[in-house]
Amino acid sequence: MKLKIIALMFLVILLSSTTFAQKRLVALTFDDGPNQIFLKKALPYFEKEGIKVTFFVIGCEAVAHPEMIALENNDGHEIENHTYGHVCLVKPNLKWNLCQNISIEKAVWQIERTDEIIFKITHRHSHFVRPPFFAMTGERKAELQKMTGMTILSHGGNSVGSLDWVYNNPSPVISTVEKTIEKRKFNSCIIVFHERLNTLSALPEIIRFLRNNGYVFVRLDEFEKAKGGDR
Repeated sequence: MKLKIIALMFLVILLSSTTFAQKRLVALTFDDGPNQIFLKKALPYFEKEGIKVTFFVIGCEAVAHPEMIALENNDGHEIENHTYGHVCLVKPNLKWNLCQNISIEKAVWQIERTDEIIFKITHRHSHFVRPPFFAMTGERKAELQKMTGMTILSHGGNSVGSLDWVYNNPSPVISTVEKTIEKRKFNSCIIVFHERLNTLSALPEIIRFLRNNGYVFVRLDEFEKAKGGDR
């Protein structure tokens, strides 16, 4: 009888445990912070919704507002690297007028200095770098990953650009995210947002849409573990 009970308990656990790898996952990510005005409203909202997100922070802004990084970390969110001064880590080609050419040494400094700041506040190192403007080349990406030990993210694959930096109202942000996901039929995806108030206004509708379509909210590190680098 005792063996039957143990076997039944094992079966219940086995049937009820669906791994992240078997689910539709979505990682909400936010660039360019910490923005105090955004976070004072966003962090309580994420707590109410039971959602953990990933913040890609700018080093010099983290120095200015370490208390906001600490709040993010204490709430269980993931803190990642968006360079120290929001500069391009490489000029991909001559047409990229936004970017200046910088040496590999200066690019590494942008990443490692930001990691030092994040670690000082959170006691955790950053593992992912999102290059500003997604400016990157294959050669520079390989160099930076080798020299920093971090993963340099690229746009594409499962990334969804919200274009929240283009629009000053939430409606086109909502439309961009929902139409992109519907058109590309993502099983799982990473959504790129910025710490802007129009983004905050768009989030409730976007989150409803994602939940209605069966997505589970995870941090980027959880996404990485479940999807094995499918990003």
